[in-house]
Amino acid sequence: MAKAAGRWLIYDAIGVCNLFLYGRIGPIIEILNDVTGWDFTLQELLDTGHRIATLARAFNIRHGLDPEKDNTVSPRLGSAPVDGPAQGKSVEPVHRKMAQVYYKEMGWDEKTSKPLPETLKRLGLDKVAKDLWE
Repeated sequence: MAKAAGRWLIYDAIGVCNLFLYGRIGPIIEILNDVTGWDFTLQELLDTGHRIATLARAFNIRHGLDPEKDNTVSPRLGSAPVDGPAQGKSVEPVHRKMAQVYYKEMGWDEKTSKPLPETLKRLGLDKVAKDLWE
C-alpha cells in the first residue's frame, strides 16, 4: 500500500478514474505533460503523490490526530467473516503491526506516525519538519 500511495493520490489529485486506466500510469504522465507543458517523469509523479500523503499526515497530526485512534479498526472491518476463504479470521490482531509497517515504508515514525525529518526534507517539505519536530 505504501508503495502505491503516490500513484493513487495522483489519480485523485488530478481527477482521473483509476478504474478507467486499470492502474496504468504511463498515459497519465503523457496526458499531464501534454496538457500542462510540464515534463514530469514517473519518479517525479510518484514523489508528488508521496508528498501529498506526507503533507496530509503532517497536517492531521498538527491538528490533533491521535495515532492510537488512527490505529483502531471499526467493528465492521475488524470482524471476522462468517463465510468464504477468510472465514473466522480477523484483521484486528495484526492491524497495529500493519500500520507500523505502512508508516515505516512511507518514511514516518512508527510510533507517532509523524513524517520523519529526512522524509520531509527529501520531499521538499523542510518547513514542515521544523513545525513537527522542533
